[in-house]
Amino acid sequence: MIELNRLLTLIDEELRANKDLFPAGEYPSGTCGDTSTIVAVCLAENGYPEFTYISGERGSLEDGNWTSHTWLETENFVIDLTARQFDDGPTELMIQKGSAFHTSFSNLSSRQITRDDLASSNLMLLYDRISQTIAPLLAPNIS
Repeated sequence: MIELNRLLTLIDEELRANKDLFPAGEYPSGTCGDTSTIVAVCLAENGYPEFTYISGERGSLEDGNWTSHTWLETENFVIDLTARQFDDGPTELMIQKGSAFHTSFSNLSSRQITRDDLASSNLMLLYDRISQTIAPLLAPNIS
């Protein structure tokens, strides 16, 4: 099994390199849902426990500061590759127990992610590119 930090760093690098495949052509801004979906499937298919896809919102439409966000959690462990898009978010990949940043979101909803959630052709293409990058790391070293 690939070490978690290494796996998430590889995923992040591939998403940056292929940001043109996201609808807005950007990463990490505006890609939290798609990114969380890809990460959840990659983690599950690489032997990690099931992470829950969490969505929340904060601010208000009336004040013009409403925003939504999505990340992954398991037993209070947070994984978020896109939190750095926010001024008050972490500047690096977030892989930690608990998160003050994420507690600022309310109206939370959660669901489990499966491979079927990669139905968008671009999400599947991104996932395939990531899989090709990490596949050599999973192969046994025969030397």
